[in-house]
Amino acid sequence: MILMFGSILAAMSYYSRMKMSETARYTAVVAKNAKQTAQDMSKVLQVKIQQFVVMYAFTFFFANFGPNNTTFIVPAEIFSARLRSTCHGISAAAGKAGAIVGSFGFLYAAQSKDKTKTDKGYTVGIGVRNSLFVLTVCTFLGLLCTLLVP
Repeated sequence: MILMFGSILAAMSYYSRMKMSETARYTAVVAKNAKQTAQDMSKVLQVKIQQFVVMYAFTFFFANFGPNNTTFIVPAEIFSARLRSTCHGISAAAGKAGAIVGSFGFLYAAQSKDKTKTDKGYTVGIGVRNSLFVLTVCTFLGLLCTLLVP
């Protein structure tokens, strides 16, 4: 029964996929047509592909430069060899817990101050603007804590 239900979903997915145009990933990886890929991505993104690559590179660099340094390199340097793996695991877990709390906290905090404008199931929040200010303060506190590490 479960297999039959799954095959129906697979058939529906296959049918809808056949109706869609090819994705840029397919064009790049399978067809190996870089020129067509760039044209397809430019249509979808409505920007020139060079601007997208520059934006992606900066985003990737800054997303990995700070958090990866703090999560992986600093613990390896500051903890003694005997406790390094345990303390490194605790540091990584604390970082992931902070990301979860920050993600869900932002969802609730970013809700409108007006009860009629809040999303269903959420309480009244402090608004997006004030939530971003709180995130900015948290970011600078994280920066200070990172710089104070010996």
